[in-house]
Amino acid sequence: MVLRNCPFESVRAVSRELTCGMNLALIEGLLAGLGLGKVRARFAPRAGMCCVAVESDPRRK
Repeated sequence: MVLRNCPFESVRAVSRELTCGMNLALIEGLLAGLGLGKVRARFAPRAGMCCVAVESDPRRK
């Protein structure tokens, strides 16, 4: 799953590295809180889209 829009677009232009790292940590925390150990969040920057993708974690069965 790739997020289409950055939820922090208005501040991303000011500090992209910080904003994208914060977004990744937020999604990782959400997945952990939901107990979804079989999926992971990762950086997947694409033009015009969010920098985070959520996918199956091949390391976990």
